[in-house]
Amino acid sequence: MRLRAGAASSTERTAGLRKTLSSLTQQGVLEVTKTQILAVLLACLAAASLAVPPAVAQTAPRPNIAMLDINYVFKNHTRFKASMADLKAEMERVDQVLRTQRDQIQALQEELKGIKPSSPDYKVKEQNLARQMADLNIQAQAQRKEFLLKEARIYHDIYKEIQQVVGYYAAQQGFLAVMRFNGDAVDQENPDDVLRYINQDTVWFAQGMDITPVILETLNARAGVSASRTSAPMGTNPSRPTVPFQR
Repeated sequence: MRLRAGAASSTERTAGLRKTLSSLTQQGVLEVTKTQILAVLLACLAAASLAVPPAVAQTAPRPNIAMLDINYVFKNHTRFKASMADLKAEMERVDQVLRTQRDQIQALQEELKGIKPSSPDYKVKEQNLARQMADLNIQAQAQRKEFLLKEARIYHDIYKEIQQVVGYYAAQQGFLAVMRFNGDAVDQENPDDVLRYINQDTVWFAQGMDITPVILETLNARAGVSASRTSAPMGTNPSRPTVPFQR
């Protein structure tokens, strides 16, 4: 009896609910409720779409290797050019001294021609001439060796400076290696130049990997000279950019 009563009570409640819904439909209340629910669902979908992170734009990976034209850097390095100019001036001064000594020796040779070989004076002058010629040769060789050592030290010091600047810049930019290349224009009529061109280790690289301008600018900034004011040497590409490397 209790089960039947419960079932009857449930049936009565269901019938009452249907009657109420029918009444609300007739009054337009149910339509309003549906509209409100739809609006809430749309708002939720909009919020969900905003919560989804936008797709990451596909970009080319950053290179971890950079390229550097060492020859171009040396040719436009302000302090290097100044050091080489000083060395050249010193070599010219020494050469002038040696020329003076050679002229004196030539004068002794001409004087010796006017003396009879059998005379005692001839033998003395001949020995003096031989001694001066030997001394001049030894002095010239010693000066040549000294200048070669000075030139080597200049190249060594500048190259070490380039390495330091490149190492610091590469660490800042996250490069794993910096490769050298030669960006000089190729003279097709010069077999040696063509051979140098085709024997390069680097066949091709993206232009964005060339860090030569920013390295040269950094080096010359130490001497207070902007890289944009340095003139391009003969044989180099005049269209080489002078703006810093962009990452």
